[in-house]
Amino acid sequence: MKILLKRILLAFAAIIALLASAGAYSYFIEPSRLVVHEEDLQIPNWNVKLDGFKVVAISDIHGGANYITEAKIREIVELTNAQNPDLIVLLGDYVSQKKGKHSELKMPIETIADNLQGFNAKYGVYAIIGNHDWWFDEKKVRIEMERVGIKVLEN
Repeated sequence: MKILLKRILLAFAAIIALLASAGAYSYFIEPSRLVVHEEDLQIPNWNVKLDGFKVVAISDIHGGANYITEAKIREIVELTNAQNPDLIVLLGDYVSQKKGKHSELKMPIETIADNLQGFNAKYGVYAIIGNHDWWFDEKKVRIEMERVGIKVLEN
């Protein structure tokens, strides 16, 4: 009986350690990384005139969150432009709210938008609003993104 209890406690401790490690990685390490992942898509019935069309998709910037400084946002813009994209799509969640306060941001949306300014793509830059953006103030996020030349799509 003691051996079984010892094994259960050991397994429980291992699970807790694994979860703590994953949490620490996602909180302290992952936000500081900026990764470019290239993928070639094979789309049936794709018009050959569009072969080589390059789309850069960026999601979950969360300005003001761990390691997401103004300099990091500008680095995102520079790295994106270095890919020489035909189209840039921003997939939401530009803001990061203070804990328990959806109306207070860790970095003002005006600052986030100012630092996102400067994307270059042949066919433009388009954005959608994410859930964090909605929780904060969808209209204000939309206004700021459009102020810096990013077209916000609806529906």
